[in-house]
Amino acid sequence: MAIDPELLYIEILETILLATLDSQFWKPALQKLSLLTGHQYAALLYYDKGNAHLMTDSLLFDEKVFTAYRDVFLAIDPAEKILTGLPVGQMYRDREFLGDKFIANSIYYNEFHHPNDLNYLTSVKLGTVNGYATYLSLMTANEAAYPQPTQFDLFRRLIPALITASQLHARFEHLRDTIKYQGAVMDNGIYPVWLVGHAGKILYANTRAENYHRASHSAIWSVGADTLSLNTDSKKLRHAIEQATRTEARPRAGLCYTAGRQAKPILVIPSPSIPGAACIIIPEPFLTGSAFMELFNVKPAENAVAETAGQRDDPG
Repeated sequence: MAIDPELLYIEILETILLATLDSQFWKPALQKLSLLTGHQYAALLYYDKGNAHLMTDSLLFDEKVFTAYRDVFLAIDPAEKILTGLPVGQMYRDREFLGDKFIANSIYYNEFHHPNDLNYLTSVKLGTVNGYATYLSLMTANEAAYPQPTQFDLFRRLIPALITASQLHARFEHLRDTIKYQGAVMDNGIYPVWLVGHAGKILYANTRAENYHRASHSAIWSVGADTLSLNTDSKKLRHAIEQATRTEARPRAGLCYTAGRQAKPILVIPSPSIPGAACIIIPEPFLTGSAFMELFNVKPAENAVAETAGQRDDPG
């Protein structure tokens, strides 16, 4: 009984979409894609032509074959110049572009493809990220039948989804790296940092803020009903938070002080990535040159005001 082509399309599409969230699904996606399109081998390649740098994180053949290609045979691959010049989404078939006669007499095919059980190549450029062009390449085995037109049609139909998946995967990877970086800065930083909403509700407190609370609970600040209440003029702090979290107009940074003889500046900064939220930092020592300035988009003028104010004996 013949399998419904639409069901095959949906099945492989689901696997491709899963790969956008988790890179371990790229290998199952390549396995299904090669099987359903009449190929036996596959690879997801990242190529920086300017620096002659080639990488892969998913392939369906011996890694030694990839290493030989990268180190030796890439330089004489007739597809390299053609593929790098094609637009994103255009399918490349070596038999169509090069012809059987050229392939039969090619040193590249006779010394690399055929000894490694690789025959015909189908490939497509999925996009370019950070200087690296992403290619999905499918290959047939030496003794395998050449793919049928319907199989090429299936691959062609999947190309838009593959392009989208590649783009989303890159964005999610960048997002994960950004979150890791932000988490490292927040939790390993030397400043107490809180993220609060318009009413002062605590959305996040880093490790330093939690330690700061435990060490100075009675004298410095307290948290009631998840609302931040520093040991300072509550009206000034509330006003600064409202100014930094407003969305109907451009939010503004503000400055308050802790109460007591050794007053410390409290910097209230609009969150650069979360509208309606503010970052509250007690910047001692000051932020100059730190990753916090970049992370929270602290302007040099704002930091200079806080530093100058923090050096004053009397904040009043």
